[in-house]
Amino acid sequence: MPRRGLPAWSLAGLLLALCGPPTNPFEVRLEGTSSEVGYGGTVLLNCSSNCPEAGAPGGLETSLSKEWVGRGPGWLSVRLHNITEPLSDIFCYFSCFGERKVVTFRVLAYDLPQPRLAISNPNASCNQPVAIECSSAPSRPPGLKLRLHSSRWPPQPWAEGPVCLQLTVGEEDDGAEFACEAQLSVGNRTLRKSSATARLRVTYQPRMDDGSCPPSQNWTEGQDETLRCWARGNPPPRLECAKDGEPFPAGVPRPVTRAHAGTYRCQATNPLGTTVRSVTVWVQWLPERVVLEPVPAVAVGESRNLTCRVVEVAPVGNLTVTLRRGAETLRTENFGAAEGSASVAVSHLLTVGPGDHGQDVTCHAELSLRPHGPLFARAAVPVKLSVFALPEPPQLRAPARLEAGTTANASCRIAGAFPAGDVRFTITLAEQSLNFTVTAAGDVLTAVTALSPSTPGRQELTCTAAVATTARTARRQLHIYRFPAPVLELSPASVPAGSEVTVACRAGVADPPAVRLQLRDADGGVLAEGPQSRLELRLVARREDDGRQFGCRASLAIGDGTVTKDTDARLAVLYMPEMAASDCPSNRTWLRGTREALSCRAAGNPAPTVVCGRNGVTVGTGEPELVTRSRAGTYLCNATNSLGTRSRVVTVRVEYEPTLTERGCPAHHTWVEGERRELACRADGDPPPSTRCARDGGAPRTRGSRAVSRADAGRYVCRATNKHGSAVRSVVVTVEYEPSIGETGCPARRLWVEGTPAELACAASGNPPPRVACAKLGDGQDPSPASPNVTRAHAGTYQCRATNTHGSALRNVTVAVEYSPAAVSLRVLPSANVSRGASFSVECRAEGLPTPTYGWALPPAPNLRFAADNRSVAVAAAAAANRGLYTCTATNRHGRRAGSVMVRVDESRLALLASLGSLGAVTAVGLAAAGGYYLKSTACKKGEYNVRDAEGSSEAACLHRQRRDRGEVYGIQLTQP
Repeated sequence: MPRRGLPAWSLAGLLLALCGPPTNPFEVRLEGTSSEVGYGGTVLLNCSSNCPEAGAPGGLETSLSKEWVGRGPGWLSVRLHNITEPLSDIFCYFSCFGERKVVTFRVLAYDLPQPRLAISNPNASCNQPVAIECSSAPSRPPGLKLRLHSSRWPPQPWAEGPVCLQLTVGEEDDGAEFACEAQLSVGNRTLRKSSATARLRVTYQPRMDDGSCPPSQNWTEGQDETLRCWARGNPPPRLECAKDGEPFPAGVPRPVTRAHAGTYRCQATNPLGTTVRSVTVWVQWLPERVVLEPVPAVAVGESRNLTCRVVEVAPVGNLTVTLRRGAETLRTENFGAAEGSASVAVSHLLTVGPGDHGQDVTCHAELSLRPHGPLFARAAVPVKLSVFALPEPPQLRAPARLEAGTTANASCRIAGAFPAGDVRFTITLAEQSLNFTVTAAGDVLTAVTALSPSTPGRQELTCTAAVATTARTARRQLHIYRFPAPVLELSPASVPAGSEVTVACRAGVADPPAVRLQLRDADGGVLAEGPQSRLELRLVARREDDGRQFGCRASLAIGDGTVTKDTDARLAVLYMPEMAASDCPSNRTWLRGTREALSCRAAGNPAPTVVCGRNGVTVGTGEPELVTRSRAGTYLCNATNSLGTRSRVVTVRVEYEPTLTERGCPAHHTWVEGERRELACRADGDPPPSTRCARDGGAPRTRGSRAVSRADAGRYVCRATNKHGSAVRSVVVTVEYEPSIGETGCPARRLWVEGTPAELACAASGNPPPRVACAKLGDGQDPSPASPNVTRAHAGTYQCRATNTHGSALRNVTVAVEYSPAAVSLRVLPSANVSRGASFSVECRAEGLPTPTYGWALPPAPNLRFAADNRSVAVAAAAAANRGLYTCTATNRHGRRAGSVMVRVDESRLALLASLGSLGAVTAVGLAAAGGYYLKSTACKKGEYNVRDAEGSSEAACLHRQRRDRGEVYGIQLTQP
């Protein structure tokens, strides 16, 4: 059937639909002071609920005796008395909105009886049987376990029945204690009880053994000692001891003398028997003296006996003598087989080494009374070992020939002597003792002395080394002579070039007198020689002879050898200054930052003075100075002495590493796109540096000019290099170009929505950044006033111009303005008053962009026909069902708007017409003012109701009501648009 609108009273009835009360979950809790109690005990229980219902009923059910402690809304408290049932369940319940919940609390009552211990014969004799039983009351609770505990055995395992132990008792069981233990597990607790402790008594005859009465005991003379002896037995025995028939009570301290040594008889007695035991007592005394015999000095590798004597000691069998060297034990001797007192001697044969020197030899005598007495010790006075070695004779070194009146060193060396600090040296020359100094290097000692003989002739040198009782001597013959140095004379010593010079060599008086002379040149060549006492040579001085050296050598034969002495003299030849190219180079190249001197040397005699200067200013030529670029140039150097002056020109070149400055290499370049440019960077340096520029992180830029493009912009690194180093400078290139406007930054077509903020953004590229201005292209009329929000007047074509210092760019932008439907108008053709059976149409028009779609709300009838675009509806053969309110709704993506018109169908009867007219008017007014309600039995979700029913509304509201056990009801509210 066609859908019809609901009357207003039906819609109101829908809004009055009510839901039943909601369901609410709730909990019931039951807690008690304890879930396990002793037999006849008491428990306090608290039961509570979180039910929100006021006055929710509740209670507690149990078969036990109870006492109400208190109750209130949602809680109650009960105390249970005299709980004797082994296991009881208590129930607590609450009802909430008709729902009932019950919780249970379980109580366990327990009873732990006192365990019982029984001993069949608590006072038994040795080797008699005894039974020990652990049990409980006959009415024992289930799960009760027993065990027997004893001080003599580890605890026995728990058992469920009575526990019985059968024993054949011995004397070791006397005094054993027993107890009966019971254990019961109640819930998570374990309960225990124990009987009183019972002691077992066993009677037996007296006993004495090595532990209670040692058969051998050691006493020390002069100390308080006790005869250690006691007996055990049950009943306790009586003990009596005697020596040689004389009573001697045990356990009583008394001073000891040697007379106490001997055998004692001890007897223990009780009613069951008697035991006898013999005890031997030894009395000991300390040695009177411990003596270690002295040991004489011993050579390394030899052997000596070490002897220690201990005088008068007893008992000798308990004596231990120990010989030690330092901390090392050499010998330990015991005398276990000897008896009584005696004097003893202990010896050890020791072969000594260097490590034994200075070691203490000790002798310790120990008299041990253990385990029955203390340990006594005495020691002899230590003896210190003296060990020495002198394996080789000394090595004596001294010159075989020595000139009288001079001084020479002689050394005496000895190796392997020990100890080095104890070695004694004696050095003599011609039986006269000499002073000396001694140095040590490991085991090598060296004595050094100074020889200063005054008389010519043969003399004997001796050196003696001694250590301990050993000495060794070395001897050497010396030749003492007198030999004065020869004399060399140049006459004259200083002469101008071309003059004659006399060279003479003569000898003094020598002992022995056999002297031979030689006149020698500087290179060792012999100019003249002979046995005579004087040699002479004449020559003409030349420039080359300046500084020429002559020598005079005298030779003296002594024994198997020869002694020579030399005298030198140098000839001075006078001449003008000379400057060679090697001594004063004409061209110099220096490096800036180093230190250089303008050195220029000249030859001449007398020695010339060299002075250098530039532009009349004298400069230093001695000390090196810091090289700067200002030191480059030409210098004049003059060498002068008393015979004349010579000059030389010197040219100095200063080289330096490259530098890049703002003047030669600006840090910023601004280029214009399309121009030809070269990235030139000039550097200062010597030698002239080569300069290359490269984009930061890229390849070097080629030399020469080229057309500028935007890709040339960026940071470049320019590097200038010569052999002395390099300089780096960062250069930034900026490329400027005319504006351009592209589709990305300024789309040619824009779509705006009426009412949104109006903003025509247009981005242009260019450098410097261009200024962009946009204006609407009109038809000659003044543009409408600017509005902050989009209106339909903003639609049209705009021209945007981007301008900077290098030009401008234009771009047209077309703006289309979309808006929600507006000005909805309905027209009824031929008229809104239609005769029954006639035909009519209703047209709907509305403005909107994009073009709106149309929907209708109208009286349902079978004779309706809608146009293809849904903008009009045609009715043929109008009937009463066609009268009413026709509502057209125009919709696009920006909104919707509706318009209505009332259509009347004439039925040729005025009353009917008036009635229908009134009904139509009321319906139209009701729909326009209050809206219509359409029922929907499915969930209120988007898309699940008839869209045509909702057309013309600006809001659809879901009215949700929940009914208990009757499902859910939803409604759609269509409000006035």
